[in-house]
Amino acid sequence: MKNIFQLSLHKKFLTIVSTILLLSLSNIAPSYSQDNFPISFPAEIKEKNMGVSLFYSDNFTLDNKISAPELRAEIKANFLENGNGVISEISFQNMFGTNPAIISGLVPKGDAYSQDVSGLIGYRFSFFNTISIAPFVKGRGFVTRGRGGDNIYGTELGSELEWKIYPESTFVNIKYGLFLPFLHKYTGEADKIGAYSFLLNNLELKLRYRFLPDFEVMTGYHLREIPKQLGTSNFSTKDTFFWGGVLLGIAYVF
Repeated sequence: MKNIFQLSLHKKFLTIVSTILLLSLSNIAPSYSQDNFPISFPAEIKEKNMGVSLFYSDNFTLDNKISAPELRAEIKANFLENGNGVISEISFQNMFGTNPAIISGLVPKGDAYSQDVSGLIGYRFSFFNTISIAPFVKGRGFVTRGRGGDNIYGTELGSELEWKIYPESTFVNIKYGLFLPFLHKYTGEADKIGAYSFLLNNLELKLRYRFLPDFEVMTGYHLREIPKQLGTSNFSTKDTFFWGGVLLGIAYVF
């Protein structure tokens, strides 16, 4: 029988999701006794408002013809009262060995990479202590290096839905944003269309489980829309492609 380390990334995703849901729905909660009194009480698991996360993903095009690994680091800081309040996040994601123009077959393979960097601020509205919605605005930059190499910068507008499946330990997060680039920094020929011509979708689904008071494991799926010509140093068409994959991660929360 194969162990989890021998499984494909998608099978690992399904295995982790099944394990998290099983632990959550079985209502297993840590307990402790006080002063040797022979009664156990549920251990208090407090909501955490700060966190540092690290993710690995193997992303691919929708036709599965091309894939590339990525690493992402996130720092979150929330300022909440009774579930309502300001949320913030800084994210840095690095794609190894390729960029969108190489993935699209517009430039040859070479020494390349891509980075997706963003800073987010929003406000969370909590309902029924289990559901919350957080509209947000995000400053985002997509940097490419390779034979061409260029960057786009802009604003992403969106919202995040959070559902607490099991109080303070198991969460589902669905985040959607629409990226509106307004600046294209490049070194090649002049653009035939402006960066502001693009409206780029960004969708993310996460399932998080707090297996220790200060640590969470996470899995999910991330799908981004990216201009095909990003990495050629100029834009002449509005062609895009979707780039997505399974996320596996761990977080320290405090």
